[in-house]
Amino acid sequence: MADTQINEENAESVKMALILGRIDTKLAVLGSEVCGVKEAIGKLDKAFFGNGKPGIIEDHRNLEIAVNEHLKEDKKTKEQKDKISSRTWAIILCIIGAFTTQTAALIFLFIRTGTIQ
Repeated sequence: MADTQINEENAESVKMALILGRIDTKLAVLGSEVCGVKEAIGKLDKAFFGNGKPGIIEDHRNLEIAVNEHLKEDKKTKEQKDKISSRTWAIILCIIGAFTTQTAALIFLFIRTGTIQ
């Protein structure tokens, strides 16, 4: 009976040792994975905030500023083109009006002088 109790205790000790061994190996794997995750987070942090050079945030700000400046310049250019277009139309209408007036005056003159009956 004492031998069976010792054998049971030994078997239980062996089972515990195996379980602890598995736990240790799983903890080692988990520790290496955590280390890899820490390295990846460090790299992302450096890329995001910059590591002595502009990071993603700074690049985004610069891009946003450049786009806004481009949009302002484009708006100014369109306004200038609209002004030029308006001037062009005003000149064209003046020329057409002058031509029409002169033509009407000539027709009136020809009718009055009797050239056209």
